[in-house]
Amino acid sequence: MPFTKWTGLTRGALIVSLVMAAPSRAAIMPLQATMMPKLGDPAGPAAVGDDARAVLAGGPSSEGIDTDLPRLRGGGVMHGTVKLNGVWMGDGGVFNKVDEVREVQVDPMFVDRISDWLPTTMHENPTNWKGAWVSPDESQIDVMYVNSERAVLKGLKYRQWVRAGPRKELYFDPKEVVAAIVTCGGLCPGLNNVVAAITDCLHKSYGVKKVYGIQNGYKGFYTREWKEMTRESVRNIHRRGGTILGSSRGGHDLDKIMEKLIEEGVNQVYVIGGDGTHKGANLISKEAARRKIPMAVCGVPKTIDNDVPFIDKSFGFDTAVQEAVRVIQCAVIEAEDSMQGMAIVKLMGRECGFVSMFATLATNDVDVCLIPESPFQLDLLFKHCHEVIKQKGHCVPLGT
Repeated sequence: MPFTKWTGLTRGALIVSLVMAAPSRAAIMPLQATMMPKLGDPAGPAAVGDDARAVLAGGPSSEGIDTDLPRLRGGGVMHGTVKLNGVWMGDGGVFNKVDEVREVQVDPMFVDRISDWLPTTMHENPTNWKGAWVSPDESQIDVMYVNSERAVLKGLKYRQWVRAGPRKELYFDPKEVVAAIVTCGGLCPGLNNVVAAITDCLHKSYGVKKVYGIQNGYKGFYTREWKEMTRESVRNIHRRGGTILGSSRGGHDLDKIMEKLIEEGVNQVYVIGGDGTHKGANLISKEAARRKIPMAVCGVPKTIDNDVPFIDKSFGFDTAVQEAVRVIQCAVIEAEDSMQGMAIVKLMGRECGFVSMFATLATNDVDVCLIPESPFQLDLLFKHCHEVIKQKGHCVPLGT
């Protein structure tokens, strides 16, 4: 699925713009470059504009495509189907018959909103945004496969996403926003870029009251002094690795964290981390909702392994592949300069092989790439390596 890339302030602006609109839980991800218009009224289907037809039917010339999905209500959409009814104007055809109608299943990405359980007082967006505002009900649907046997065999379902971007009206009054940013888990290239982008956007674009940096992960909420973040304090942090806030694993004491958040008047929490970190962020959000505290919790996925569903690329992945390529190049020299040499390269990835696969494609020097997604037999692996050594005089196997 074609996603726009995140760089610099663009990343921070997308993150902050969605959180200001007050979902109590939000997983921040890149967006498709093609923009979906508003969905139709729940009372009946609505025609989809030309800009969406390329997404729904695979090209800009499709005619008569309708949707039959309810609008976003209460922070989510009901499960439904999209009906495709039209013909392709170019070579070939979307449908075999002009009057043929096909339905595909669409699953919504649920985003619950603070306004679901607290009275809503909206505030005008203070940014100098010149483009079109994103509607609170605006969503977009995955690229769909039409006339695809593979899609049918795999039973592919498509997802409907709440679209990030600047809203005209905000739930939070920017002058009353107190935000906290925390980085958890292992280090990852790009952490400081995210911290800087969020901090800069909150201060520059929205003029918030205060931004805190929480030191050394979740335990820093209640064991370390909070660090006030300013535009000046994050100006050059993107030039260094790691995270200026420090990081750690564990330490998620929910009661102590909530006590400190309430004490400091925090109403926006930005959590940057992996799978375990986001489980902790979800607990904070649920507890805030249970206590009827107007607090938005934003999760920013962080992993060099690129093992986050729904997105093409997580930040830090490109750097991991670049460093892996350097390791492979060194291993090749070691193997070539030894009689019947074999240099085995082991890369990170946990349960997925994206780093190994992309590094293998980048170098063109690996003789066999083993990834968790593809089972293999040891006897066949040994036989392959033996044949490679007979042919080339050396072998470089790589695995996750």
